[in-house]
Amino acid sequence: MKLCVFLFFIQTILAGPTPIVLWHGMGDTCCASFSLGSFKLFLEKTIPGVYVHSLRIGNSTVEDLENGYFMSPNKQIDYACNMLARDPLLKKGQHQGVYGLPHCGALQHRSCNYIRKLLNHAAYIKWVQESLVQATYWHDPLDEATYQTNSEFLSDVNNELAINQTYVDNLSTLHSLVLVKFNSDTMKMDKAGKLIFLSTDGDHLRMSDVWFIDNIVKPYLN
Repeated sequence: MKLCVFLFFIQTILAGPTPIVLWHGMGDTCCASFSLGSFKLFLEKTIPGVYVHSLRIGNSTVEDLENGYFMSPNKQIDYACNMLARDPLLKKGQHQGVYGLPHCGALQHRSCNYIRKLLNHAAYIKWVQESLVQATYWHDPLDEATYQTNSEFLSDVNNELAINQTYVDNLSTLHSLVLVKFNSDTMKMDKAGKLIFLSTDGDHLRMSDVWFIDNIVKPYLN
């Protein structure tokens, strides 16, 4: 599984660089030296004095890895929020889901459509939604009613059933939301949308240090 990282840029009243929170994706851990651990060191070297908190969901890196697959996203969010709320250095401080399979182009491979049809049925079974994180991100655009009714996480956080004003208010307080699109991405198949992205050449999460410094660090983190 390729590395997936969420970066949260938190405004504080403290002097110095904006603190950074990293949250790895499925198949990774908070501190692996070959992935997020090295990225944390890169940020600390590039932005002198910056505080970087890499989230670990669990009591060990092994639990962190397992929870990325099997802990409900809602429970993961509660766990992460509790950690961040207890961190004194972070005071004051939308996802449309997945339908395609990574590296599985439906137009090129008939088997991809068969697998997708199977997932359309299995992903919305209650015990699957409660047991597998990946299932909670499955969004069948051809059956919105089933998705909205049976999705344990995504339809709720996207305000697709009932409007949760707290979600709206919290998102509105963001000072900056920076999204990056990879022009040769083979992990995600939907290339276009209504949101405006920064863009860079390369595959999923493949960006050069120079590009990251010029487009993320200098405008938003210094």
